[in-house]
Amino acid sequence: MKSVLVRSAIAALWFLTAGCEHFRGEDAIPPSVMAVADEYRVGPSDVLSVSVWKQPDLTLGLTPIRPDGKISLPLLGDIDVEGLTALEINEVITERLKEFVSDPEVTVAVVQVNYPVVFLIGEINRPGPIPIRQNTTMLQVISMAGGFTPFADKDDVHIIRREGDMEYRIRFDYDEALKGKATKPTLYVKPGDVIVVED
Repeated sequence: MKSVLVRSAIAALWFLTAGCEHFRGEDAIPPSVMAVADEYRVGPSDVLSVSVWKQPDLTLGLTPIRPDGKISLPLLGDIDVEGLTALEINEVITERLKEFVSDPEVTVAVVQVNYPVVFLIGEINRPGPIPIRQNTTMLQVISMAGGFTPFADKDDVHIIRREGDMEYRIRFDYDEALKGKATKPTLYVKPGDVIVVED
């Protein structure tokens, strides 16, 4: 019965977040499993400060990143910043400003981070959305959610992840990871991941 409820919850969640065109089984590991950012990479709703030395007309106050992942600057228009670090945004703006300003000195700072969430379903003590920071591991997320219920199948936890129009299912063995014996690299979660713990 619990497995039926878990599957129903997953179906309801996908209905709310729209469907995927393709599905990949757990043998197909998405590139994001291997990629971990060394610095914070911004996303929608994060707030930036952008200033250009001696160019007050080009200096922005607090600038939230729009839902489409962009900000707007005078002269330059829309700039896609989602997934970039502050240094990378600085480089993009500096390069584009060279068309209008001689040797522009740009300063970009992330002044507010609005953390994204992952979703936990099934045999977990606190199911539902869990706010995460970047470089958050599966072990950390499970701890943040209060751990497993007594009925959880700890060696058969799954992450359901979307990347573009693909959907991946990634198996996670909690006991192996806890003992440091996992055959796969440390598994990091991504915003929007759905973590399913069945009985």
